[in-house]
Amino acid sequence: MLTDKNTVDDKVKGLDHGADDYVGKPFSTRELLSRVKSVLRRFDLSAQRSLVSEMPFGNIVIKPLAREIIVGGGLIF
Repeated sequence: MLTDKNTVDDKVKGLDHGADDYVGKPFSTRELLSRVKSVLRRFDLSAQRSLVSEMPFGNIVIKPLAREIIVGGGLIF
């Protein structure tokens, strides 16, 4: 979850509602990428038959099966 709400109550509420992680603004790109990598490591992607191959979010495309993140057409992870 990426949000501008940074109180402990906001974080707990987000995590209690199912978020795998909670990042408040402002944030560093390095920290965000590290957190995404951490979440991806938790999944055995070969066992995820129903996992979609691409998830577009504006100019960001996440490819879970390929373990790639593309921003503005350029591979960053």
